[in-house]
Amino acid sequence: MTAKVTALLSPWLDKELTVWRLLAVTLLLAALNSVALGLASVVRGLELGLLLPIAILGTLTGWTLAATSWPGWWAGAIAGSAGVVLMTVRVGRLDGSILALLGQLVGLAWQALRWPGNGPPDTTPLQSTLAGLWLGVVTLWSRLLEWVANMAGGEPVFDPAATALAWGVALWLVAAWSGWAVRRRDQSLLAILPAGALLVISMAYGGGNFAFLLLLLGLTWLLAALVEHTVRERRWQVEGIDFALEIRTDLTLATLWLVAGLVALAQISPVISAQALAESAQRLIWGQPLQPGPLARSLGLQPPPGQSGVFDQARLGGLPRRHLLGAGPELSQQVALLVQPDSQAVNRYHYWRSLTYDRYTGYGWVSGQTETTTYGAGEAIEPAFEVGQPAVVLTEQIQAAAQGNGLLYAAGALLAVDQPYQVAWRRPGDAFGATVAAASYQVTSLLPAAGEAELRQAGNRYPAWVRQRYLALPREAPVRVLALARDLTATQPTPYDRARAIESYLRTLPYDLNLPPPPNRDVVDYFLFDLRRGYCDYYASAMVVLARAAGIPARLVVGYAGGEFDPAQGRYRVSEADAHAWAEVYFPGYGWIEFEPTAARPRPERAVESASLPEMELVTPPALAPAGRIAWQPGWGWALLLALAGLALASVVWSAADSWALARTDPTTTAVRLYRRLQRYGSRLAVPAPPGATPYEFSEALISQIALLTSNLPTSNLPTSSLPASNLQPPTFQPSNPSTSLRTSLPTFQPLAPAAPEIERLTGLYVNAVYSAHPPSAGEQRQAIQTWRRLRWRLWLAWARLKVERFRWER
Repeated sequence: MTAKVTALLSPWLDKELTVWRLLAVTLLLAALNSVALGLASVVRGLELGLLLPIAILGTLTGWTLAATSWPGWWAGAIAGSAGVVLMTVRVGRLDGSILALLGQLVGLAWQALRWPGNGPPDTTPLQSTLAGLWLGVVTLWSRLLEWVANMAGGEPVFDPAATALAWGVALWLVAAWSGWAVRRRDQSLLAILPAGALLVISMAYGGGNFAFLLLLLGLTWLLAALVEHTVRERRWQVEGIDFALEIRTDLTLATLWLVAGLVALAQISPVISAQALAESAQRLIWGQPLQPGPLARSLGLQPPPGQSGVFDQARLGGLPRRHLLGAGPELSQQVALLVQPDSQAVNRYHYWRSLTYDRYTGYGWVSGQTETTTYGAGEAIEPAFEVGQPAVVLTEQIQAAAQGNGLLYAAGALLAVDQPYQVAWRRPGDAFGATVAAASYQVTSLLPAAGEAELRQAGNRYPAWVRQRYLALPREAPVRVLALARDLTATQPTPYDRARAIESYLRTLPYDLNLPPPPNRDVVDYFLFDLRRGYCDYYASAMVVLARAAGIPARLVVGYAGGEFDPAQGRYRVSEADAHAWAEVYFPGYGWIEFEPTAARPRPERAVESASLPEMELVTPPALAPAGRIAWQPGWGWALLLALAGLALASVVWSAADSWALARTDPTTTAVRLYRRLQRYGSRLAVPAPPGATPYEFSEALISQIALLTSNLPTSNLPTSSLPASNLQPPTFQPSNPSTSLRTSLPTFQPLAPAAPEIERLTGLYVNAVYSAHPPSAGEQRQAIQTWRRLRWRLWLAWARLKVERFRWER
């Protein structure tokens, strides 16, 4: 029974549209999925739910476009546009708006049908949805352009929406190219090369598991064997060579064993190391291996553990307060502080800051390495933030409880204390905290006076130390946390709006003090997706992590919040129940601004414009380039030269790889492929090949068209009105003697002059390969490949000249 079924299905299974295409597209999808897995393992904020559909749909799009008769540039434009639209919808979370728009269009059509009896259709909902959709698209692409401008201006920053958009489009393009190249050009290695380069570069800078690269290599070898054998079978069928179908089984088994052996060898061999190769290439070009700097971090590439020494000698700050993570909220009404503010701060809600944490471990917070500096009574220090905008100076008398821990508390950035004190600095302007021995002291601090309008205009040109320290997250940060940050902020236009969006989302989660200790896992992931309720430490930690994941510098701060004001004594009574943790976000020119994600606490009051506060101290800000403008940087000249050199090198490598691929096939297949390429260039030069035209008639028409392009016809002799789409009309195909050549009509001084004999040589080789009983030899194959390498750039030059002449005539 099995033999009969096999006999019936064999003719169908041998068709090109079945087994070969099914296996090839399966291997392609597996290869591109391995690239997606590798990228998700090293690029911050990219999850498999985003990358896998992109890899699959991109591959299938390129595969489908290859089945059409469209030229490569047109298919590439369609595939690229589809990828950009898809990524914009996906990253911007615009699918809901699009579905709502479609539903409203249907409803509007129904209203139009009922118009005579029910009045004109109501287009208000449609207009509102269109406006929201357009605003989301504009905001997302504005963020991308701002991200590119910052990168070009030498101040790269991490933006999760822009990074996801850039990586997603890149993956889509390499996936579409792979599908196109395998089906249209039968070139498996060139198909996988861009995807492999994308994976190797990302892993060279971001580390990661190189098993994904080994998987890609194995799948590429399997695909190459399949494609090469399919091409070979086609040639055998064209030449009438009989072969046994069992060769497929033997070839499959041999290929599987060979690929398994090569992958195993690559795995166990210490010499074959992609990381070592990448470092060798970097030494050759730049003299030393490159470390992932701001540019790599702006692309979401984080160094593997041990590669960056920023926190190697970090001093563990621990979780010193009882209300921090892991200890549970042990709160009481015991007095912690008595604070007597000056008159201008009486009616303001204050945060009494003590310690700031910069490093999230997944299980809590620690501080980077610090250096302690001792100051005398009344000795002022530099402002702890780089301000250039109005700020109010506050003076407060603070009395700590007898059982105080010696920490110094201040409402804002510390300026001076009337008692001897010490400050632990992570760097100048970045304090971990301060201590004072006296139980009562007067502290002077600086508080930014910024309204919402100013904070929205602050931009994202963060200092280097802010980007390096306050955007860092553990490499093991859960992907769904990073994805949530991107989804909450993708269509928010400014860092301030993104921070407010995160704050608003967290304030929807219920406040609860009766919670079990957090399990041994990422506490933010546990709070956001499992616990879904909590107290201040959970809220603040989640706010900082989500903000950093959204490309906004943030830190966790502990101390006390609010307190009860006693009008009779003119002071605040701050109890242990007011112990609090909150988030602070950095804004250029203003410094650290408080945000309150905890639902049980009021949001900080923030005017629409900066309030007119007394005793303001104005500081002249440093000159910044206007937003949105890209200034010329000193290293751009070298960057441009390197880009041009890279383009030239890529062209040389591409040409060499193409020649190598042609040489790997048999002479007959090479001749057919080169003639097909001539036909494609002919269609671009307005010389189509009708079905009834012979190869010699087509080549004669192509040579005549090139002769017309070479003749330097004066544009003044051309008609000036009613011009057709192309003034270079293809000659009429007329049967002619193949020995008759138009090469003498080509002026010998033109760069296109040698094109005629080269076209005739390739056409003659094709005729000999297809219609002669004597196929071309290996020597003729090598000569044809060399001829094509010279002819290709002449045809490209002719196409460019045609476009220029059309443009001139149309003007």
